[in-house]
Amino acid sequence: MKRLLIVFLMLGSGFLQAGVFNLSSFSRANCINNESISWDATSGEWAMKTVSIQSNVNGAFKIIEMSIEYGIHRSAAICLGCGLSGGWFVDGEHYIGADGGDKGSYLESFCDASWVNSGTESFAVPCRMTFSSTCNITEW
Repeated sequence: MKRLLIVFLMLGSGFLQAGVFNLSSFSRANCINNESISWDATSGEWAMKTVSIQSNVNGAFKIIEMSIEYGIHRSAAICLGCGLSGGWFVDGEHYIGADGGDKGSYLESFCDASWVNSGTESFAVPCRMTFSSTCNITEW
């Protein structure tokens, strides 16, 4: 039972996702938590900032904004327990820059087409936008 609880909590925190193998960004709604996460377990050489904009069918509205951090592998904007009530929509803004190594060309293919890589980290516009209204793990 204890192992099942640990696995469930890891899934609820976004730990077991595509980021185990490469850079990943996603949002999740109406699980235990509402959250927007960027992460890459294989590298800690990213500059990241994540913003999670959360709205509810009942009119509730929250913005959770993390500050820019350098040399990290994970940035998460999470509202703990907020997804339990249901009816949430989560928009994620993922700001990502290379903080070491030669990752600029990778970011050009990873980021949305509207993101402009000028050769330096730019946090003027998000690298990637994500949206979720469900807890369906196949979205990631």
